[in-house]
Amino acid sequence: MFEYFHYYVGIRRLHKKLAAIRRQYTSDVEAERRGDNRGEEIEKIKSFAPHERSEVEKEIRSLHTHYLWQRATRLILPMPSHDDKEMWEDDYGRMMLTTKGTMELRSLI
Repeated sequence: MFEYFHYYVGIRRLHKKLAAIRRQYTSDVEAERRGDNRGEEIEKIKSFAPHERSEVEKEIRSLHTHYLWQRATRLILPMPSHDDKEMWEDDYGRMMLTTKGTMELRSLI
């Protein structure tokens, strides 16, 4: 039960962060349309927002992986090998389940 609570709070926090990034991006684009900001400054914001959003999405996937890993370990289920590239993705040393890996592990649980 504690794992789920930790997972739920973490996912909720990250989704709020994602929503804040979207709101900030929208307000910056609207400011550009009104002419409140300089063009080059807005271009920096536009190039940074997708990167920031993808980092938060990676954190969400990492949290999903950790939660599913804990559940599967507790239930003594066979885990996919880390060498299986269809199931795992290596993000600079941080192993995360791919979409296929997540779906397979969830079906086992």
